[in-house]
Amino acid sequence: MKVLYISHHRQRSGSGEAARNYMRALRSVGVEVAARPILLQGDLNEIPEDIRRMEETSTEDCDVCIQHVLPHYLDYNGNFKKNIAVLITETVGWEHSGWNQFINTMDEVWVPNTDAKYHSNIKPPIKIIPHASNPDRYQGVKPAVIPELQGGYTFYYVGEHSRRKRISAFIEAFHLEFGSNEPVNILLKVYKPNKPSHETFKEVVDLCNQIKTGLKLYPDVSRYHSELIMANYMTDQDLLALHKACDCFVLTSYGEAWSYPAFDAMALGKQVIAPMCGGPLEFLDDKNNAYLVEGEYVPCIGSSETFNFLNTGREKWYSVHIDNLRIEMRQAYDNRGVKSDFPKYLLYSYENIGKRMVEAINAN
Repeated sequence: MKVLYISHHRQRSGSGEAARNYMRALRSVGVEVAARPILLQGDLNEIPEDIRRMEETSTEDCDVCIQHVLPHYLDYNGNFKKNIAVLITETVGWEHSGWNQFINTMDEVWVPNTDAKYHSNIKPPIKIIPHASNPDRYQGVKPAVIPELQGGYTFYYVGEHSRRKRISAFIEAFHLEFGSNEPVNILLKVYKPNKPSHETFKEVVDLCNQIKTGLKLYPDVSRYHSELIMANYMTDQDLLALHKACDCFVLTSYGEAWSYPAFDAMALGKQVIAPMCGGPLEFLDDKNNAYLVEGEYVPCIGSSETFNFLNTGREKWYSVHIDNLRIEMRQAYDNRGVKSDFPKYLLYSYENIGKRMVEAINAN
């Protein structure tokens, strides 16, 4: 079998990482992959060598075309036995965007989680293909040395700072639930695409101070726990070491098709708190020390980082309840000595996901 894989795999983003890992999953089970990128802003400066070799592979004799792209880039080609779209969505009601007219031209659609399957009103058959990961990444990781975290239990977040990520809910719940005399820390490792790190740092500092001032729990913001904010660039190994140094990863996003940072935290044996929707439901449960937060679907408001036709008020995304988030954070803290010995991350190895991809391709 030979597959033409068209994607935004040069993107420095979770979607780009997912595309690179899907291609590696196919290669791990003997499928030849010819990769072709569609370029967007924020592309990688250096292309991994294995991905570059796939880009240099000829497209001749490709049986199947997998298009892991924004739907308006989809292009059906009858010369292939099967045209597959990889659909990444994080809201309900996205059909108002007009994307479904492009998706409906394809033979089959793959989504990374169960929620996406049942919230997608499209015509082609839908199959669930979870994201893949390299289990070897998690072996031998040593914790970063962070003096500010010594002697305390650390709640933390790693990822993009945007409206959809909603780190304000994490900050608010943390300060509401934990008094200034409790031995806890809060760490925020953030970035914003195409924005200098010092500007992102200042933006998050201002957000934290605004929330604490608004809460009015203490006479001034200096009485609250101080947030440890990191906005500098980190390598993959540095990020894993950061995970290893912390205790409980907190995700309060309005929507996640998967969330590699939450997956990394789980794979490294950390407690994880996440919304009860989307991608995290695929790999988090009580067997791996996870706490899922209840919420409700609310209209999308204020998402200025995407296309004008996407994430409008006609769509809905999942909003965790602050009180429920506080409850789960407190439970995680109270259960801080409990360790998970269920290596669920192994289920999503390149080989396991590669086999699922081949089975999906070969099925009718």
